[in-house]
Amino acid sequence: MEQLSRDAPRLGLTPGELREFARGAAGRGQVEKLRDAQLTRTLLLIRHLVSTDPELIPAATVIGRAYEVDPGAVLEVLRLPWLGVWATHRTRGLASAPAGYLDAVARRAANQAGIEPDSVDDWPTLTRYSLRHSGRSLQLTVDDADPMRDCYGLALAGRLTDAAHAAAKSTFDAAWRLLADCAPAYADELTYGLTTFVPLGDAGAGNHSVTNSDAFGAFASEPGLSPVELAVAMVHEFQHSKLSVIMHLADLFDPADRGWYASPWRSDPRPITGLLHGAYAFTAVADLWAALCVQAEFAERAEARLAEVRGQLGQAFAELDRAASLTDAGRLLCATLAARTVRSS
Repeated sequence: MEQLSRDAPRLGLTPGELREFARGAAGRGQVEKLRDAQLTRTLLLIRHLVSTDPELIPAATVIGRAYEVDPGAVLEVLRLPWLGVWATHRTRGLASAPAGYLDAVARRAANQAGIEPDSVDDWPTLTRYSLRHSGRSLQLTVDDADPMRDCYGLALAGRLTDAAHAAAKSTFDAAWRLLADCAPAYADELTYGLTTFVPLGDAGAGNHSVTNSDAFGAFASEPGLSPVELAVAMVHEFQHSKLSVIMHLADLFDPADRGWYASPWRSDPRPITGLLHGAYAFTAVADLWAALCVQAEFAERAEARLAEVRGQLGQAFAELDRAASLTDAGRLLCATLAARTVRSS
């Protein structure tokens, strides 16, 4: 584990890189930078936890041994979105992050590296959706079993039946066709970074989709979304994943800001982080609705939603303009997003 911590890159963002993240869908190199940054943060948290909690040392030792044998295989295990959630929750002293979870990760790492073949790999078997259209493909793991996926504050679905998988896969296929045909740059971005889908239970009011700031590449949504709603949700939620890591790499605002800001997407006021997340995510949503405007099947709805989202973004940027706590980096991000919205009008 010590070797892993030494090998992890220390990353930041230049103004030019930050501007590129605000200009539209991210390329492969940009997404890999964020994925590496999230892994680095997770490893540093685990290193801290191991240094203060002897109960975690055996698991960390096994992970370190496995890494020496097959670094690539072990890194894939450690990029599991839920390990970041576990490390954060454990650092905060939450009961939702038991020590046994790192033991299970260690067994998985050992198995993947081909060491300790007599150990029991009790990792749940998960279904993977392979989405393909117009030369673009997305491999999406459907996680309906990992205990750490229960991090969204919403009811989860249990293990999906074959019929539920078939219905969900059909909707994902249709959503992927929309993205590949109408918004190929965002389809490519998801190919590079979106890895995991968590089925939510049916909340009975509205269609929810959500991310967790520590689970890069994962999102959750309720059943029953239409293909276009799912396409929007996939693009929307991955923007939140991106910005959560960007906020670790660049200081966008003074953390002493405890103010509340009016958000066009919520009835209650939001902290500045919430307003920034809304502006970043819905700028991409506006791009997608603009692309769907040229599709006869969706034109009327897309034009209405585009007008609504652009109006909301105008309100959000006006509210952000009054935020004295924004740093130069934060103002650069907002100015680039706002200019992009104006250009697309």
